[in-house]
Amino acid sequence: MKGLKRHSLLLIYMCIIISLCGCSSSSASDRKVKCEKILESRYGKEFTVSKIYGGDYSGVYYGEAYPNDNPNLVFSFRNNMNGESAESWSDEYIQRLKVEDYREDFNEKLDKYGKDYYVKITVYNNKDLGINENYKEFDIFFCIYVSSSWLDFSNDELWGIYSQIAEEYQNYHLCFVNNKDLQSIKEEMESSDDLSQALKSELEEKYSHTYNHGEEKQGAVIVTKDDKAKFINKMEEIRKNEELSE
Repeated sequence: MKGLKRHSLLLIYMCIIISLCGCSSSSASDRKVKCEKILESRYGKEFTVSKIYGGDYSGVYYGEAYPNDNPNLVFSFRNNMNGESAESWSDEYIQRLKVEDYREDFNEKLDKYGKDYYVKITVYNNKDLGINENYKEFDIFFCIYVSSSWLDFSNDELWGIYSQIAEEYQNYHLCFVNNKDLQSIKEEMESSDDLSQALKSELEEKYSHTYNHGEEKQGAVIVTKDDKAKFINKMEEIRKNEELSE
């Protein structure tokens, strides 16, 4: 008799667990569809939500999505469970679009030199923007990591490359790293929107520092487009860095 009761209780518990799991799955599916509809209404095209988290207890859910016509353009989003207003929803689709625009521009400028590099682009904005609003609302920072092979160019040649880019992009720095570290940067950026703290610390320890507007930046050349003498002095310092020969 006791065994029968235990068996009955076990069946009841299993039914409850299965029921809860089914509800959770259904809820996640509903949130996924809702988010895809919000994105479609905001940008006039179809999206797929690839990851979605939260919502059950926190009152907030978030995840990743991509436009169906460009699955490689993955961006994050966030929404609370009770609304679809601008105050309750935010996403980084416009930022990702802008990053791709800038990356294409940098590739056009740098590929012609036949040297290895990676452009890390960070976009900040203080308010959520619709697709037709002005990109000037964004603060954009560029870090151009270049391999030590760029040191094959003379300082005058490098100054020509640097100052040409600085004419158009003010918030950027040029960071010389060895080939191994450049590959590590590329690999990490393939799966994340930022470098790990471990790699940042390693780069900071290996490479020399410079200053721009009072802020210290790791392993970089940061000078104004009009300050060739400072650039040349910094390049001489960088060429002495033994870590670049690895």
